Amino acid sequence: MPTHPVRQGECLSSIGWRYGLEAKDLHVHPANSDLKAKRPYPNILAPGDVVEIELKQKWAPAATERLNSFVLKRPKVKFRIVLLNPREEPYQGKRFELTVGGKKRVGKTAASGLIECDIPAQEQSGHLRVWLDDDDPEPHIDKDLAIGHLDPIDHVTGVQARLENLGYGCTANGEVDEATLIALRRFRARHDLPEANQSASAEVGDPSADPAPADAAEPIDDPVRGKLQGLYEAR
Repeated sequence: MPTHPVRQGECLSSIGWRYGLEAKDLHVHPANSDLKAKRPYPNILAPGDVVEIELKQKWAPAATERLNSFVLKRPKVKFRIVLLNPREEPYQGKRFELTVGGKKRVGKTAASGLIECDIPAQEQSGHLRVWLDDDDPEPHIDKDLAIGHLDPIDHVTGVQARLENLGYGCTANGEVDEATLIALRRFRARHDLPEANQSASAEVGDPSADPAPADAAEPIDDPVRGKLQGLYEAR
């Protein structure tokens, strides 16, 4: 059975598209049971994970001595993103433009701040523009999107990316640097999580506020990972 080493930006949906398979079939295949136990969310994989691929032949009737046409269906997946203000409150009813795969989708955010639409399974990038005030000619949010690039929560980069997406000002570089320490303290204070050590902590409030300086290493522990994962799953 062939295997597929996961690269950055890939998930079971995009891998399935490449081989003409359904993501759900890859996820439940017995050969991928260890991967499923390790990565319970099929659209969050890590570079270096290995997916077992069982290729299947497909047959279709065709007439001889004539030209036959076959239509290949391209699978689509749900794109979901939630927009929150610095107080982690949803941006409701805001006009947006989402461009993925050369196609522009327009609409308004839901009450929860959610934008949801179908996109081709193989797409790994897009662009989002959002107007917080319809009278303004230029968007207030104008961002490139890396689709499928979120690493699992047990990776430092996965924690950093979630913090960055929530507005806590760190970069997913894989190093627990000063910016990451500050972001962790802000996040702990915001969600009343216990301190991991005796170092100074941030004040509860806007995550953009300046906290006390980082003066000791702060591990990324289970309360932080659990809360971050819960916030994403709840959306």
